[in-house]
Amino acid sequence: MTIASSGQTINRSFSGSWIRTASLMGMVTVEGEGLPGITVAVSGRQDAQMLTDDNGQYTFT
Repeated sequence: MTIASSGQTINRSFSGSWIRTASLMGMVTVEGEGLPGITVAVSGRQDAQMLTDDNGQYTFT
């Protein structure tokens, strides 16, 4: 990485890992009305579940 500021150039080496992040959000509805307390589950590398909120919305981060 090179940082240039005020006429100075600083070079630094570093190592690390790239971490992929994602979010999943939505709403559970019936006839346009949000449903609270519904379990929403996802599975894959990590499994997770949560309940919809008072408006039927959920978010996985």
